[in-house]
Amino acid sequence: MKCGLCAPHCPTYALRQMEPESPRGRIAIMQGIATGQIAHTAKAREHLENCLACQACEAVCPAQVPYLQLLDAHRAAHPEAQSLRQRAVQSLPLLRRARPLLRLALRLITALRPALLGLSIKRRLPTLSRWLSLAPQAVAWRLPSSSPRPALQVLTGCLGDLANAGTLQALSRCLDALGLEAEFLPGGLCCGALSQHHGLSQRSRTARENLLDRRCPELPLISLDSACAVQLKDLSGSEELCRFLLHQDWQDVTVRPLHETVLLHSPCSHRNGLRDPLAARQLLQLIPGLQIETLQDPLCCGAAGTHMLDQPRAADAMLAPKLEQIRGSRARILLTSNIGCALHFAGGLRMAGLRDSEQTPTVMHPVELLARQIDV
Repeated sequence: MKCGLCAPHCPTYALRQMEPESPRGRIAIMQGIATGQIAHTAKAREHLENCLACQACEAVCPAQVPYLQLLDAHRAAHPEAQSLRQRAVQSLPLLRRARPLLRLALRLITALRPALLGLSIKRRLPTLSRWLSLAPQAVAWRLPSSSPRPALQVLTGCLGDLANAGTLQALSRCLDALGLEAEFLPGGLCCGALSQHHGLSQRSRTARENLLDRRCPELPLISLDSACAVQLKDLSGSEELCRFLLHQDWQDVTVRPLHETVLLHSPCSHRNGLRDPLAARQLLQLIPGLQIETLQDPLCCGAAGTHMLDQPRAADAMLAPKLEQIRGSRARILLTSNIGCALHFAGGLRMAGLRDSEQTPTVMHPVELLARQIDV
């Protein structure tokens, strides 16, 4: 089935308007390489590497073609075509072991970033300024000790205790209010998604096995990030954070009203991977008085795992229309349930001079906003 109905929903096709940059075009390339009709050239690899794995094509496909499975299998079958993305993913274990240095670096970046980005380095040193803009805010918080009688397990992710510390802090506050005790799995345990989508299938399987070794089948396994939840959705008891909290009993929890307008972004992982685009909105409706506007552009923001790092121009082009919507919005808070999207949005706002100011949007996870309004 190669009807092409997916093309208008594909962010790379929208950006480049070329058939090889559409899902149908990429399937044709993979099929041609598999049958020997197409040479595995650098150009062919480039078209395949440009894919963001956003699954927008799968969400609208009338034949339910498992496009991402095809792409993952192709990349795994051609390890000789190792890209910069794959090498970056392979370096993650080194980053995990360097947590103390990373924590110190984040503190320095958080303190110095406004001054540095205010200088002319964005023009003279664009790569450095990009990395400075994408680095998460330093949060002075550590994982709490796990309860001896937990009601759930929490997957913090590869570097979630650093990159997603604010969300972890917020989750801890929500669980306290709900009277739930949790086991926070140690930082470094990984769902395997990054490795799988970059052709490193054995590394992905190893990551999953390491996670399952710590998994308690009797407890819900809550993913802090929506992309991790997609990777683990076949695992019994696995659930995404917003949906899990929405299922809890909030009757005895006092949530203070917030008479403010917020802007909600629905990540591809939530919308296309989990097919659950309403979970974050429904959770936010626990806050009385909150007005929720939706970021209207349905295409991927361009974060897409490591895509925003190794293809910054394309990622920025995909983010641009969303930044225009933010500029025109009354909202001072932008909410998204994916850490990659959050870093990409915050970085884009900083590079555009729209961040680190009281009058510009703060980017956070929906659970962070909910936690702010809870009386514990």
